[in-house]
Amino acid sequence: MSSTHKLVLSDSLFTVFEKFRLNGVDTSIDKDVYFNLFSRIKLPHLTNAQQIVRCKDHLPKEVVDDLLPRYLSIAIKDETLEDLSLKTVHRVILSDNKDQVPHANINTAKLNTHYAMTCRTGESRDEMIRHIKHLCCNSKSISLIDKYLYSAIEREVCRFEEILPDSGTEILCYAERCVFSKHKAKKSKTTRAQFRKNFSALQKYFTGLGILQKFRIKTKSYSNIHDRYMLIDCGSYKYKIILSSGFDHLFTTEKEITCIFQECSNFDI
Repeated sequence: MSSTHKLVLSDSLFTVFEKFRLNGVDTSIDKDVYFNLFSRIKLPHLTNAQQIVRCKDHLPKEVVDDLLPRYLSIAIKDETLEDLSLKTVHRVILSDNKDQVPHANINTAKLNTHYAMTCRTGESRDEMIRHIKHLCCNSKSISLIDKYLYSAIEREVCRFEEILPDSGTEILCYAERCVFSKHKAKKSKTTRAQFRKNFSALQKYFTGLGILQKFRIKTKSYSNIHDRYMLIDCGSYKYKIILSSGFDHLFTTEKEITCIFQECSNFDI
């Protein structure tokens, strides 16, 4: 089989999918099964003769007659779904009752599908910037989390005015929290003077954009994270953009950058 097959379906989900492919929605199947399956499936999926035979009593005859002859000719004796998954791109078996790798439970899985966009070194960021701007429209608040954001501001490469809404949105920027404890002073990466400098650079930049957002700086330590985040509160839902590199690389082409776009229930990172 071609390595372009993305994943494998458990027997029960294989049956659901193939029945849907032929006849559409089966009202006897819980609608959440369809929702969770189609929220996570990547196509095309891979099957084998053994799976078709196991499921044939629950499949429409047309599906069996279509698939079985094709897969019988290349059948491998005793090939399990785990073996089959090794022939796919993601090496995943979507399931509705198993969680152990390589199985991913559609009802509880941490393994999700998200939209992502990558710009290589030297490649224009225009499309990525337009998409992020569109996501920020009509938002209640936008939080920018990048412990080196002040450095990007000082380099004068950021163009947040191309992304942020014109008015009505609160902008929160998180500056790295300083540790002034006597016992931790030697370990602190941010001195008091540096913190004031960072704070001033952020405040000066965002208040000088000439746009009408409310702007606040909050202090919180994110020293244990590498990725950068843009958290967008749209009121009825929340949205998270994870940046693989600093915000400065969103506006310059010196290095590659990948943005992962995902709806989220909270802003824990």
